[in-house]
Amino acid sequence: MPLSLATQIELLETLQVLHQKHEALALHWLPPGPGPMARHAANLPRLRLVASPQQAQLVAGSAEQLLGLGPCPRALLLTDPLPPSGEQLIALLLQGYQLQPQCLLLPVLQPLPPEQRLRILVLTNLYPPQELGGYGRSIYDFVANLRLLDHSVQVLTSDAPYLGGDLNLDHQVDRSLQLLGSYDGGLTSVNDPTERQRRQALNGALLEQQLQQWCPQAVLLGNLDMLGPELVHQLMARGVPCWHHHGFSQPAFAPAQLPAPGQPYYPLANSHFSARKLQQHLSGRGPQPVPVPVIYPGAQTHLFADLQPQPLGGPLRIAFAGLLIGAKGAHVLLEALARLKEWGVPFSCELAGGRLADDYPNHLQRFLEQAGMAGQVRLLGKLARHQLRELLARSPVFVFPSTWEEPFGISQVEALSAGCLVVSSGTGGAGETVHDDLNGRRFRPSDSTHLAEVLADIYRNPQAHEPLRQRGRRLAQTHFDTARETQKLSRLMVERVRERPQKIHSLSQKTTFNLGLKTSAAFESSIEQLN
Repeated sequence: MPLSLATQIELLETLQVLHQKHEALALHWLPPGPGPMARHAANLPRLRLVASPQQAQLVAGSAEQLLGLGPCPRALLLTDPLPPSGEQLIALLLQGYQLQPQCLLLPVLQPLPPEQRLRILVLTNLYPPQELGGYGRSIYDFVANLRLLDHSVQVLTSDAPYLGGDLNLDHQVDRSLQLLGSYDGGLTSVNDPTERQRRQALNGALLEQQLQQWCPQAVLLGNLDMLGPELVHQLMARGVPCWHHHGFSQPAFAPAQLPAPGQPYYPLANSHFSARKLQQHLSGRGPQPVPVPVIYPGAQTHLFADLQPQPLGGPLRIAFAGLLIGAKGAHVLLEALARLKEWGVPFSCELAGGRLADDYPNHLQRFLEQAGMAGQVRLLGKLARHQLRELLARSPVFVFPSTWEEPFGISQVEALSAGCLVVSSGTGGAGETVHDDLNGRRFRPSDSTHLAEVLADIYRNPQAHEPLRQRGRRLAQTHFDTARETQKLSRLMVERVRERPQKIHSLSQKTTFNLGLKTSAAFESSIEQLN
């Protein structure tokens, strides 16, 4: 009996999780086909297209054959639609990786009915695997989940080869835009007026080409640094509604550079803290307050749901994940660890994160050597998502020591999802996810002594902190899941597009919209239910 569409989607979700957890697993797709595989392709990194079945190992044809396979083949051929027996595929995956069956029971996003599916263009400066931090990854995750809802999504971005990554994995991604600068070796801008104008004209022509060929009904704007606001005004002139998900609490452009009230430009914030900042920034655009709904970037919580957290107790095992720049506060953590060493508190610590051009990581390494902690603290460099899973799985404590006003703090939510006890400075929007003695611990920003005292308390009283981890995990799954937030984003888009579809399809008329939404404090009240 053929698999139902819902079952196929669940299996593909499972493959996404397994594929990110196990780097050695290679997936091969034999296109074309009528099934849902095409819209899941972007969610499966390292996916390879093959011309014939002879280039990959096939899924066995029966359960009896599966039981006699021995080790799982490292290459699986996925046909579209999937093989007729879901039990075969599940058995094969279990045979190879000894996973618990509950790992396969994941929440799935059901496709929207056809009348609610949109053509969406995503416009952003950098797009994974070429990215610097959480902003790019959050846009990538939104795209993945919008596709799971069965929206058609095209991405228009730049090509930054110095950031690495395998672009053969791109699915409906156009990397033709040219940035007005570079992140290679630090942030630099193109100062020559002629060259800037040339790049702006090229980017405008590329956007116009997408508008004519793709005919998007909605646009999701990401990070527009080094692209400029001109592309947004080009979209306004065509009457295409744009939802701008701001990854920072302060926009890169002055209010006068953004579309005027009455145009179909809808700012979105990644936290209530950022929403308030954005409303203040945009307050000069008109007499009425600008509505700024909150769409949390969240985390792909299902990727961490099967992890069994290491128990607290004994030497502290601490993790950090973030860019190695001063604002992320890794030096505050190291200073706190030096105090723990003086106090005789045993610990080990691993720091994951990429670096920019400054000397900050070298400064951290010199500090470790001078403090005699080089054997207790490791700098891991930038980690892929499956490697971050492994780090969180072996680290009961996660420290988020940011010193600046964080717009949100995705790594905190990933750590909460993995069952870690999160110790946070709670700056800016990061304070919305970790609450002291409720679902984590807080310390005063930039105060390494206070951080050391909190860590020492966790060492002395491990059992008292276990309930905080449990509440933290539930909170991440119920309030900060990317799939949940993408559904909110999808509803905003669909409702607005369906209100006046005739205007959106017209490329010669401007359209006026009024979002009519307000940010809410429902989060503050609902969190009390977890206590």
